[in-house]
Amino acid sequence: MTSIIMENGIKYIGNSTFSIANNSLTNIVIPDSVLTIGHHAFAGNYLASFTIGNGIVSIGWYAFYQCGSLTSIRIPDSTITIARNAFTYCTGLTNILIGNHVTSIDMLAFSGCTSLPNISIPTNISNIARALFAGCSSLTNVTIPDTVTNIDDGAFLQCGSLSNIIIPESVVSLGGETFMSSGLSSIALPNSITSIKDQTFYSCGNLTNIIIPNSVTSIGKNAFDSCISLTSFVIPDSITNIGDYAFCNCYNLTNVIIGNQITTIAAGLFDSCSNLTSITIPSCVTNIVGASFSYCTSLTSVYFKGNAPSNGLNLFYGANASIIYYLPNALGWDTTFCDRPTSVWKPQLLGDDRFGINTNQFGFNIFWASGMTVVVEGCTNLVNLSWFPLRTNTLSKDLVYFDDPEWTNYPNCFYRVRWP
Repeated sequence: MTSIIMENGIKYIGNSTFSIANNSLTNIVIPDSVLTIGHHAFAGNYLASFTIGNGIVSIGWYAFYQCGSLTSIRIPDSTITIARNAFTYCTGLTNILIGNHVTSIDMLAFSGCTSLPNISIPTNISNIARALFAGCSSLTNVTIPDTVTNIDDGAFLQCGSLSNIIIPESVVSLGGETFMSSGLSSIALPNSITSIKDQTFYSCGNLTNIIIPNSVTSIGKNAFDSCISLTSFVIPDSITNIGDYAFCNCYNLTNVIIGNQITTIAAGLFDSCSNLTSITIPSCVTNIVGASFSYCTSLTSVYFKGNAPSNGLNLFYGANASIIYYLPNALGWDTTFCDRPTSVWKPQLLGDDRFGINTNQFGFNIFWASGMTVVVEGCTNLVNLSWFPLRTNTLSKDLVYFDDPEWTNYPNCFYRVRWP
């Protein structure tokens, strides 16, 4: 039997009625009288053509599980619930139209639909369930309405073609592993999100840009682990807690700004960030847990703005070139810190691309800790040294630009920076 046209008047299709035992079935027409499609009703069939009547209210568990020949399906407006795994591994599906009266789509309902290119979530849905589209490797476009308030764990797990997604401001919760191993290249989180859960962006290898709003207060364990395309990351001041290994294996990460509310650098936080060359630790940090910077093989400079923090084991294991810098008058520092040499952090005059004459002004960048006072001095004769003050500034940020409006009066002037 390959084709069935059901008589009008039938109200229920029972559990496993046309399941794998009848897997030669390729075409079926369900009349408007049918209200419920039972669990496993068509699981494992070779259905290529399927017409659902306009009376269906619910679709049961695994109802169309592994119907790999099914290419298109229309779920009518009469439908209210779609149960878990209803269309799992329908690998031929390229088009799904979901009626607007659907209020519940359970977990994994469309997981493993590897040919599905786009999906529009119905406007009555408030929760995108756990692993709902996990493994939909061809998915490139998702429309999420502003009725959705929660995106559950692993909802878009392993959606390798999904490079961009817009999350509306209505979403207040983003689950763990939501975009794990997806193709995301950039994402802006809405101001309604307060936390980034464990492994939310784990192994998003194409992710180069993420905007984290000030509403976010925590980042979970391994949240950005193995995001190998990330080159810079700003941790906003709103964040008070970051989980273990959050940026582990981000080996192209070269620039990180840590917010001013972090008190603990978690275990393995930057483990194996092998291109990270320098990092500044804010004064609010009082504890650094083990292996935070292990195998940061390019790390040469770690700048501390506060007193020496308590620390765990193997903090800089494999980061054999790193030197620890601390501010004058900071407490608790010795000649070494976690087996790495220490040195007083002095203000630095940088010879970078801003050094020299720009728009008829001579100037340069000064790098030191914000809040510190720096003195810029000049000298016109290095044989008979006589340094004269040019400016005294309390730095508003770590990197500031100094320009000398009188530079033409001293064509042979030398400059230096120091602390008072």
